Amino acid sequence: MRGLLVAATAWLGCASAAWAAPGPVDYRLSPELRGGQLTALVVKMSFRGEASGLTPFALPEGYGAAQDGWRVVRDLRIDGAVSVDTPDPGHRLIHAKPDARLTVSYRVVPMYDHDPKSEEAEQYRPTVRPSWFEAVGSSVFAEPYVQLAFEGKPITAEDASGPIKIIRRP
Repeated sequence: MRGLLVAATAWLGCASAAWAAPGPVDYRLSPELRGGQLTALVVKMSFRGEASGLTPFALPEGYGAAQDGWRVVRDLRIDGAVSVDTPDPGHRLIHAKPDARLTVSYRVVPMYDHDPKSEEAEQYRPTVRPSWFEAVGSSVFAEPYVQLAFEGKPITAEDASGPIKIIRRP
């Protein structure tokens, strides 16, 4: 699982930096199991909100031809928010106290109920099957501070074996 997390996280896509992010973003990726079968991926992330109290947030965008990664997100929860606006299906504007600690969690569910066919696999959507998964980071991980990049900034992820520190390079 650790190797898959590292591979998925290494592909975390971000926009170019216009100004510095308020702080690091901690990601946790866990399997959701029912009856010993993998049914979804659970993502939890924690970060500090903007000093203005308004934090732009993008759900997973996808990769390649699939730019609608938000379609596989379920049960989105944003703790620490006072309210949340939805300007479009893939974005949120989080209203919170200035510099509030925000915790976001959601499930990434299977797009298909079968092993993907070659034309489906070419779309780079997350594949969640009973005993395995495959995903590109930008199709699984949401991103706060949407107009910012994490390039050169540490991203901390954790799986059952402990923390993994990844530094994304341009």
